[in-house]
Parts: sequence; C-alpha cells; structure tokens
Amino acid sequence: MASSRGALRYGDRAAREVSERIAGDFATTAALQAVGPKYRADGMMATVGTTIWQFNLASTASAGATVLVPSDSPTAGRWLSLVAAATPQIQSGTLTLVAGTKTINTGVVITATSRIFFNRTAQGGTSTAVANYDCTNKTAGAAGVGAFTVQASTVAGVIVNTDTSTLDYLIVG
Repeated sequence: MASSRGALRYGDRAAREVSERIAGDFATTAALQAVGPKYRADGMMATVGTTIWQFNLASTASAGATVLVPSDSPTAGRWLSLVAAATPQIQSGTLTLVAGTKTINTGVVITATSRIFFNRTAQGGTSTAVANYDCTNKTAGAAGVGAFTVQASTVAGVIVNTDTSTLDYLIVG
C-alpha cells in the first residue's frame, strides 16, 4: 500500500474501525439476532437478503418487522431495518394546449407528492394575457391511471381558452 500522507495502510486504525462496522451478509434474521454482544458495535451494518440492518446501541424498541432484538435480549441495543428512501421518479414530456387546457392521462406516474413544472416552448393562439400555467385535477396512480390537467390562466384566475401554446412538463416524484 502507499505510504504517503493520508493513505490508509494495512492495520491502520481507520481501516479497523471501518471493518468493525460491517457485520456481513446473513442467511436469516435469526442468524443476525444470534450475533453476540462482543461482536456487535453501534452503527454496525448487516444484510439479510435485500434488507439492510443497522445496530443501534441505544435503541429499546420492541421487536417487529423493522426491529430485531438480539438473542441475548439486552435492555438496549437493537438491529433496525434501514428502509431505503424512494428514489424520486423524474418524467418529462411535451403537450399542446387545446382551448387553454390539456389533460395528460397516459404514460405518467403520479404520486400524492408529485411536483409538476411547465415551460412554454412555443406560443400558440392568443396567449398574451397568460400569466400562469397551473396544474389542476392531479390524480395519483400508475401509468394509465395517473393524470394531470394543465390550464392557462390570467393572474385573476380566468382561463385563457384561446391559448394553444406548446409546453414542456417535468414531473418530479
């Protein structure tokens, strides 16, 4: 290994500390629960199948689907399932307004927390009074079920039914 300043060398304290945080892959949750106190460390990570578990030395949570109590039943110290945060889905497309409105209901996945953004790429019809392109009637669902409607409106909220502009849309989440 390199001996230059900042490089990790065999036996280096940092390398040992990192290795102490990796428990490895276990065939069953029972096997993970059987890891003895001598071999458990706060923050240690382990996997059982596709589930990632982290040992929390201070936890006193009750056993359940996301909490494993070690076999020796300590007062504190639990294996906690790390639920991966859902990766936000990003979708995009182009639409053309018809009489100031357009519903997109094919090929998009919409969730309750989806954010939809619009950018006018080509002006169409009489759209000089348009101040907003608003998302209305958002319906959560998978492709073929999820839908949203965009509407051209003035600052006062009046629909501009002469707007036939082309918009790009971006859906996040």
